[in-house]
Amino acid sequence: MICVAVTTLPVAASGKSVQHFLPAATATGGFTVEDTKVPGHLHLIGAVRFNYGREPLVTVDAKGNVKAKLVTDLITTDVIVAMGLGERLLVGLDVPLHLIAGQGPEAANAEGAALGDLRLLTRARLISGDGPFSLAVALPVTLPTGDEDAFVGDSGLTFAPMVVGSMRLASVSAHLNLGYRHRTETEDVVQTRIGDDFIYSVALSVPVGGSGELMGELFGSAPADDASSERTPKPLEGLAGLRWAFGGGLSADVGAGLGLIGDAGTPVFRLLSGVSFTPEHAPADAPPLAEVSQAAPTEPPAPIVEEAREPDPMPVAVPVAVPAPEPVLAPPSPPPPPPLATEPPPPPPPPPPPPATEPPPPPPPPPPPPPPPATEPPPPPPPPPPPPPPPPPPPPPPPPLATEPPPPPPRVVKTPLPAEPAAAAHTGTHKKRPCVYFGPGSKRLESRDTDILDDLMKKLEGTRRRLRISGHTDTASEAKDNIDLSKERALAVKKYLVDHGIDAERIDVDFFGDKQPIGKNSTEAGRSVNRRVEFRILPE
Repeated sequence: MICVAVTTLPVAASGKSVQHFLPAATATGGFTVEDTKVPGHLHLIGAVRFNYGREPLVTVDAKGNVKAKLVTDLITTDVIVAMGLGERLLVGLDVPLHLIAGQGPEAANAEGAALGDLRLLTRARLISGDGPFSLAVALPVTLPTGDEDAFVGDSGLTFAPMVVGSMRLASVSAHLNLGYRHRTETEDVVQTRIGDDFIYSVALSVPVGGSGELMGELFGSAPADDASSERTPKPLEGLAGLRWAFGGGLSADVGAGLGLIGDAGTPVFRLLSGVSFTPEHAPADAPPLAEVSQAAPTEPPAPIVEEAREPDPMPVAVPVAVPAPEPVLAPPSPPPPPPLATEPPPPPPPPPPPPATEPPPPPPPPPPPPPPPATEPPPPPPPPPPPPPPPPPPPPPPPPLATEPPPPPPRVVKTPLPAEPAAAAHTGTHKKRPCVYFGPGSKRLESRDTDILDDLMKKLEGTRRRLRISGHTDTASEAKDNIDLSKERALAVKKYLVDHGIDAERIDVDFFGDKQPIGKNSTEAGRSVNRRVEFRILPE
């Protein structure tokens, strides 16, 4: 059995929290190891974490025999709420609730439920970019709200400034925390002097099963004053477990660990579990989706089905009997006028009779008078013209032309066109986040993707606002390659923006592999929306 709290002396009057398991504020690092990431501006995250420690505080004699089990069982529930500020800062609160069991007269008060020391959490990100390394600083502060007599509270404030580093290489993520914990009051627990100490923790994780992570970590502390003294504790624990992401920022983890160096607060073994909600980064004041691009369906667009027409049938000449038109009779011509009637000239008048006397000798007969000129009598007035003939009857209306009946409308047959190849990219958005989508295994931008990026650049012109882009993949590829693929997709988007005039210093790049799906990886529709690069404009 691993020894804890080695001493042969009676318990001192003052107490100390023997709960060394202080869970991380976010679910992007280890169980207790902090990560450099922070949520979006004014975005809340939450977590509920449970852990059970067996015999975290016992006394033993010089031969290593257990004399008293001051705390035999310690069950703790941590309720954590945090919020991002300005894309660089995280602030939060951890409320621990303990259920304690102990043995012996020294543990008379170590029974039942008790509130632990409240923790105020702050973290500020310093370095993040295209490289695999990022850096932050953190300052957790504990308030003395716990029950000292039940060994779940310190007698004064503690401050633990620390440096937080993260590195992501291929499919392996590593996180390291180094800090110094200052206690405003030095305490004695079972004649063990508890004062300032150095704290350290390290975690490694590798992807498994597309949406899971296998994790292992070590965390402990070393005294800052007299490390060689037997009265100064040097606890060390090791943990291992699994974290699974369900999509939409929801994840759960389970694990177990052992006390590697027996000391006050180090249990024989520890069991742990928890659930957390960490929304994907999208600042609350980012421009609405309609300002950046056209809305895209949450599911990939269905294949375009074009209605194919059958060829029109060839026209067939159908003989149609057309009746001959009836003859149109011309109106009768008027009769010729009658010939003009002429009278013969009248006979000449008779000569006068001779006188009754003796006629003288007749004179020579006078020459006969010239005959009167033959004159024609004036022509009679022309007869009145005959009345005009009656107008001809109107011709009958022509019979309607016989036309071919119109052909029946062509029958429309819906013939689905070949589906768009899976490698084709779709450009659009996911609900609240503008996105550019990629085909399976692809990191190449299509020409249609540039429209949404050009709109984005117009929003950045004339401002000093920064841009954060993050790459994601589905689970179709090998898990160890997804981190690299998501990074290459994000860098492809950044390169386009930089080549078109956006300052590279204004762009932050994140890449998550397949850790943050927004669709089900069990369907092609879900995988197509998981292959994406998101981008958001940060507040000034």
